[in-house]
Amino acid sequence: MGRAPATVVAVALLVACTAGSVPASTGPAQPNATPEAQPQCEDVPLRAPDGQIVFLTGRWIGSGDPNAVPRPSVFYVRQTNSCVVWVGLSAEEGEALGESWIETFSGHVRSDFTIVGFWDELPDGGRGEITVSVEFVQADTLSEVELRLRDSAGDIHATKRWVREDTSN
Repeated sequence: MGRAPATVVAVALLVACTAGSVPASTGPAQPNATPEAQPQCEDVPLRAPDGQIVFLTGRWIGSGDPNAVPRPSVFYVRQTNSCVVWVGLSAEEGEALGESWIETFSGHVRSDFTIVGFWDELPDGGRGEITVSVEFVQADTLSEVELRLRDSAGDIHATKRWVREDTSN
C-alpha cells in the first residue's frame, strides 16, 4: 500500500490538534496536571505597531540556520485565540512534500509576542519545547510578521525562521 500524501496527513493532524478548545500537548507528561490546570485558549489580540490585529493562521515557509545546510520547509499554522498549532513538512527539492519529516506543534501565543509550546518530529522522533518570537518587520507602510526561534529545550529544532507565504498573488 502506498504512502498517504503528506498534505492529507498534515490536514488530518491539524484537524486532530484543533478538535478541542485546548491543544493536546505533545511534550512530556505532567504527573500533577489536571484538566483545570491546562491553559485555555484565551482571547489575546496581537496588534502590530501599525495597530492592525495579527492572526498567525496561514502557510509559512521555514528556513534553518543560514550558516548550516538549508532545510526548506512548509508550515501550516492555525491560531484560535491564544492557542497555536502547526504541522510542518519538509520541502526538499526533488522530494514529495513531507517525505523527509513531518513536525507537529501545540502551544500558546502570549501577550509579549512569544509562542511557547511542544513539538514532535516524525520519523526521527525529535521533540522538545520551543519559544518562538513574533516579530514585526516594516515593509512599505504595513508591518510584515516573521517568526523566529528564541529558545529550545530538548532536541535541536532545525527551523530558525518562518516567513508567511505571500497570498496576495
